[in-house]
Amino acid sequence: MAASRAKLCLSIRPIKKEDLPRAKEILDAGYGEAPGREHELQRLLRIQSEGWFFACRGKETVGMGGAIRYDSFAYIGMMAVLPAFQRQGYGRALFEHILDWLREQGCLTCLLDATPAGANLYRQYHFVELDQARQYVCKQPPGGFRPSPRVDLVNERDVADVLAFDRKLFGADRERLLRVYLADFGERFLVKRDPLGSVCGFLLAQPQRPGPWVARSVEDAADLLEAAFSLPFEGDINVIAPAANPFAAALFERYGFHFLRALPHMGWGRLPSPCQRQFIYGQTSFALG
Repeated sequence: MAASRAKLCLSIRPIKKEDLPRAKEILDAGYGEAPGREHELQRLLRIQSEGWFFACRGKETVGMGGAIRYDSFAYIGMMAVLPAFQRQGYGRALFEHILDWLREQGCLTCLLDATPAGANLYRQYHFVELDQARQYVCKQPPGGFRPSPRVDLVNERDVADVLAFDRKLFGADRERLLRVYLADFGERFLVKRDPLGSVCGFLLAQPQRPGPWVARSVEDAADLLEAAFSLPFEGDINVIAPAANPFAAALFERYGFHFLRALPHMGWGRLPSPCQRQFIYGQTSFALG
């Protein structure tokens, strides 16, 4: 590996806060521009300052990627190489570096949502397809809903209960992520409690995407979505749901969403992961699960 890197003049270095404009340029070139990406990258470093890397050709940054570590597994994402440098070993070297970093952190399970091109690379590292991450889009959400009286905004008194609920179904502690999103979107973070007062679902209505969104039942998920539709969104609304959720597709169709694409959800290491994907109605993103 060292010889091939020397031949390419290739090096890997961490991404710092001052690098975020360049990281955005690489992601825009790899995936197309997306609203809110600059703020999304800023949140990544607030959630976890380490674990995000540039691939460099000499002094030029040509690719990026990384992983977020939850307590029982990691989610790899934000993998992109500039088109002019693809198929030259940069993506492979970057991916190997991320895997080595995760092993050093003691991570025994790695998950990711792969593009079709990326899936071919990941299979070479013994990643296997476990599920699909399906993306749906809604251009004009329906209106006229009366939100359930048991759906409310999350406040500080709710946080411990929401974290415990999420930990059980998501399968890992993602307190850092949820607290950062709560700080940024406190007026868009919804929770539903059952008649006994226990949390039965929550939804963060990002300006373009509902997620994270976890619910015990499709009825709970629907109540949260109807409450979210009372909030303003920016452009098309996208949602990413696991194929393992047997109710998500019909729910989305009922509320005006249309299927857009499916990406392989892949894993490596100690499998299956503890995530109960049948209760997830909306991922935070493809990169964060």
